[in-house]
Amino acid sequence: MLTAFARKFGPTNICDPNNLYALSMDGVNDYALKGGVGVMKGNLRHIWSMWINIQAPYWPNTALRWFWGQSIFNNNLEDFIRIYYQPLTAVNLIEFEFRYNGTANSTKVQWALGSAANSPITGSTGSGDYWTSTNTNINKNPNGYVHLMFIYNGTSYGNSTNGTSTDLYWNGQLLTRTLNTKSGTVQNTGATTTTHGISVNPYNNATTNCTNMYMDQFAIFSGGSEQFLANNLGLSLLTDQDYVDMMYNGGCPRYLPIDTRYPFIYNFENSLDHDIGGNPYTGYNGITYTSNHA
Repeated sequence: MLTAFARKFGPTNICDPNNLYALSMDGVNDYALKGGVGVMKGNLRHIWSMWINIQAPYWPNTALRWFWGQSIFNNNLEDFIRIYYQPLTAVNLIEFEFRYNGTANSTKVQWALGSAANSPITGSTGSGDYWTSTNTNINKNPNGYVHLMFIYNGTSYGNSTNGTSTDLYWNGQLLTRTLNTKSGTVQNTGATTTTHGISVNPYNNATTNCTNMYMDQFAIFSGGSEQFLANNLGLSLLTDQDYVDMMYNGGCPRYLPIDTRYPFIYNFENSLDHDIGGNPYTGYNGITYTSNHA
C-alpha cells in the first residue's frame, strides 16, 4: 500500500487550509441533485476532478455505484453521462460513458482496478480485490481518499469518437483502459438544460445506485476553462498530465481561486453550494458532512 503522500505546506504542493469538511453519503439513499444546468455536450473538452473516500467495508450487491452523472429525467439517451464504480462483478472496474444520442451514438471506457497494468497504481491485486474502506491494498492518501481525474476530449458534431477520447488518472497516474467501445457519432440533441447527480443516477434517482462514500473538492471544467484556473495560479501548463498534477497537488486538495469562468467548484464545507454562488446542489434523505476531509 502507498502510505506516504506529499501534504506539503511549501511552495510546490500546498494543501488548502480551509478544507475542513467533505460530503458524506450513507450508500443507502443519500444523494444530491442540481437541476436546470446547461448541458455538457460531446463536442467539447470536459474534465472531472474528485476526491473519493469509499466508506463501504464490503459491497452488498452488484449495483453500479454512482460517483456523478448527467441526465434528463426519464431520458438516459440524450446527453447522458455516467461515472461509476462497479464492484463484485469479477471485473472490479470504473466506467465512464457518454451517450450523445442513444446507445448507438456513444462512447464507453472502462478501467479494471486489478489489471496487470493498473494494479501498481491502484493497489488492487485482481478482479476480486475491491475498493473498500477496509482494504489496505488500495492506494489512498493518509485520510483515506483517492483522487480521480477524468479527461474527455470531444470531437466536432458528425464525427466519431474513438477509444482514446477519455483518460482516467488515479492519484495523479494514468490508468490503462481495459475496455473501449465506439459506435456512432457525436451528435447535438438540441437539449439545453439537464440535471447533475452525485451518488445517484439522475435519470431515475434510483437509490440502488447510491454510493457509501465521502466526496471532497469536486470540480468540473468544460471547454478548456481549466486554463483560466492555471493562469490564476500562475502556472503555465501544456499537457493533460500538467493539469492532473495541478489538481492532484501531491496528495491533497489545493486552494482554487474563484473565477466565474470555471463555476463548478464544490468544496463541501458544510454546504452544497459552489464557491461563486448561484444554484447549489440539493441534498436528499439526510445527506450530511464529515470532518474527515481529503
